Amino acid sequence: MIIDPIADYITLYSADATQTGGQLVWNISPEYMFKNRGNYCLVSLVSASVLDTDLAQNVVVVYKDGQNAGSSSNNGSTLGIISISSGAAGYQHDYSGEPIKYLTRARPTTIELNLTQLDKTAITIAGAVFVLKFEYLNTEQAQAYTLATMYT
Repeated sequence: MIIDPIADYITLYSADATQTGGQLVWNISPEYMFKNRGNYCLVSLVSASVLDTDLAQNVVVVYKDGQNAGSSSNNGSTLGIISISSGAAGYQHDYSGEPIKYLTRARPTTIELNLTQLDKTAITIAGAVFVLKFEYLNTEQAQAYTLATMYT
């Protein structure tokens, strides 16, 4: 098996982040993640909820450290698009969908997410919670798989 069956999950509250416009940066303690695993893993957004008082559009969550992804604007890759679920007392945005998985370094000490509208305009939010899943790759099996599938 290339992926370890036990994943790490990190819950990120916007109130704990340093927020500059649409950029959210969290400092992560290394103790939050299991240490005896490989150096690379797959990261995905498994759950999210964003509250904003005046944004009647979807929210794009951009991840900066994906190693197997790119974008036309070269500023990170979309980890998920959060849809509007209500607009009664402010706009509530909730995420559901097939997770996008990016290869990234294991056990990051900082995590940066950028929030934009569909037109790439940065969004400042009132509050949010994001849950990221880190699935670790078995180093030896991942290397063997890579070598077996390389073009010659």
